[in-house]
Amino acid sequence: TKKNPDTKPTGAYKSYDYSTQLNNITLLKLCTNSRIVKLAEQYLGVIPKIYSINTFNTLPGQKAFTHNFHRDIDNLKWLVVFIYWTKTNNDDGAFEQIEFTHKPSEELKNILKDNKNLYPNNFDSFFKKTTSYDNKDQYQKIFHGKIKKVFGNPGKIVACDTAGLHRGTPVKSERLVTWIRYGAIDSRQKILNLDESLKQKIILDEKNMQFLSNSKYKQVLSDIVHFN
Repeated sequence: TKKNPDTKPTGAYKSYDYSTQLNNITLLKLCTNSRIVKLAEQYLGVIPKIYSINTFNTLPGQKAFTHNFHRDIDNLKWLVVFIYWTKTNNDDGAFEQIEFTHKPSEELKNILKDNKNLYPNNFDSFFKKTTSYDNKDQYQKIFHGKIKKVFGNPGKIVACDTAGLHRGTPVKSERLVTWIRYGAIDSRQKILNLDESLKQKIILDEKNMQFLSNSKYKQVLSDIVHFN
């Protein structure tokens, strides 16, 4: 639900609406950037379409369920690209992802084999048992040395598969990030007609519409933006 800009957030995040985001030429250029789109196409194996964009502030002094390790289950297959607009550090707003948890592999099989008392040595069973937002302390023990921390200066761009176990971390100072999700099909939210799905396509102002219309990769936004 869209809030008055002066309303104080009650949680850890505040996000910008789609119209504000996509009428920003910098974001439009990122969404249709040839290197990013080609990377998504290579990873997904199909021509990608953006099904979600979220530019949001993470607020200090707040705890969110997304600060626990979890999996995103939004599409058949997807690639998330995020951009830091503010500086993040190892202990201030870093993104964390556990290696080898997004798909079957020998590395994961070996890790699970050594922890049979906690998880079955089978990817499908392991995946099903790790889809909640529970704060499982055993992740730190099982995947010691396999938890990748991502942080950096403004302008840093990262691509990841958030089907793997990942989390955000609390911030000491306000952090601004954009997430762009490229998918293989319609999102789960759209297919199920959930409340958080976009009900009407966004109308761009004339200048931004002209830029998008001339873009080689404008089709990545065809599910979100209304084309004349």
